[in-house]
Amino acid sequence: MARPLLVLACLAVAIVAVNSALRPAGGGTPVVAAIERELGDSVALKLTTQGYDYPIAVSCAPPPGGAPPDPTAVHLVCQVTAFNERRPSKSPAWVEDVTCNLLVPAGTPRCGSSGGDALQ
Repeated sequence: MARPLLVLACLAVAIVAVNSALRPAGGGTPVVAAIERELGDSVALKLTTQGYDYPIAVSCAPPPGGAPPDPTAVHLVCQVTAFNERRPSKSPAWVEDVTCNLLVPAGTPRCGSSGGDALQ
C-alpha cells in the first residue's frame, strides 16, 4: 500500500517541478522594433552564410483580425525583404510569423519565428 502512495507522491513532485520550469517568458511586452531588428539580423546572418550579402528590411504588425489562442501571447506577422541591389526587381520577399510570451522552459528565448529564429 505504501509503494503506490510513494509513486503517486513522486509523480506529483515531478509535475510541480515541470510546471515551475515552464513559465511565461518575462521581461514585459516585446517591443516590435526590437523584434524587427533581431529577425532582420538573424535572416541576414543566414543569407550571408549562404553567400548572399543583401540588406534586409523587416516590417512587423499584428495579424489582421486575429489574436493567438493564448491571451498572454503576442503574435506578429512580419514581411521580410532581402534587397538584391544588382537586380532590385528580383529582391525576394516573404512573410514570417512571430509568436512571443508562450509558456517556455526557463532560459529559452521568449519569441520564435516560423522560420526557426529564436528572438528576445
